[in-house]
Amino acid sequence: GADASICSGSFSLDAASSTGTITSYLWEQVGGTVVGTTSTVSVSPTITTSYALTVSNGVCSDQDTITITVVTPPDPSVSYSDAIYCENEVIGPAATVVTVGGTFTTSSASLTVNPTTGAIDPGLSTDGVYQVYYTLTSPCFAIDSATITIHARPVVSITPDHAACYGDTVTLVGTPAGGTWTGIGITGYATFNTIVAGLGFKTIAYTYNDPVTGCSGLDTNKIFVHALPSVNFSGLTGPYCIADGPFVLTGSPSGGGFWLNGVFQGISSFSYDPATIGIDSIFYVYQDPVTTCANFNYQLAVVLNGPPAPVTSTVTNFCESTPGSVSV
Repeated sequence: GADASICSGSFSLDAASSTGTITSYLWEQVGGTVVGTTSTVSVSPTITTSYALTVSNGVCSDQDTITITVVTPPDPSVSYSDAIYCENEVIGPAATVVTVGGTFTTSSASLTVNPTTGAIDPGLSTDGVYQVYYTLTSPCFAIDSATITIHARPVVSITPDHAACYGDTVTLVGTPAGGTWTGIGITGYATFNTIVAGLGFKTIAYTYNDPVTGCSGLDTNKIFVHALPSVNFSGLTGPYCIADGPFVLTGSPSGGGFWLNGVFQGISSFSYDPATIGIDSIFYVYQDPVTTCANFNYQLAVVLNGPPAPVTSTVTNFCESTPGSVSV
């Protein structure tokens, strides 16, 4: 019969092609070892081996040989220099194989692998533990596998704080705790300084690295720094005497509050009466109803003692050395 090749396992020696009346079969491994006496015999050679078949009809006999070549199977060993990834990473390096020419497949459609190079694409994969199979089909079937892990990135968030007033120091809150803050205006851990940042939109970022998986997550937020309202009040000139006044003070913009020496006086305007000698502290405080930012104007009023009473006199004509009186 025709010679054959096998990779491993068993092979069926079959005398079906023999013709005529056959009364006996004798299969022998070349060298003398009998392996069977039926028309079909199963053998499992581990090396290339020749077999001889002798058939007889009781009077005459005939012989044929067949050689079974045992092919060494290819080595399908596969490995990865990086077998652990985070979701949305860049595509990883190609797999390392001993025998080229095979095909890569995965245990799940949730893992994306290049069928030719074995490179993992974490950006198109979801978290989980998977098997990557490397299969060779020529000259023999061979397969190996490697374990790939995709970790989910931590969910990171910044507690919303979309606006601040110039001069404020804002305490930021990031989740999970223990991450890193970056951006213009970050002057300490979780501290946003509006004076350093300046006016307008400012972008801040919070990054957290999971100590178990090594994967990081990021969230960003924009904070708008509002300018403080321009605040002033008019009507205060001074210095004053206690006999002066009262004087009407008017705040701008209207709607703010006046405070005299820490005591609230009224909205938008109030009548200032310098009735006590000393220095009065007058504040006008205004809060912008749109931005909620507040500012103030501060002025001092100096109150002096009143002027001396006017001089009056009663005079009678006097002569020298004549007694009289004068009142001043």
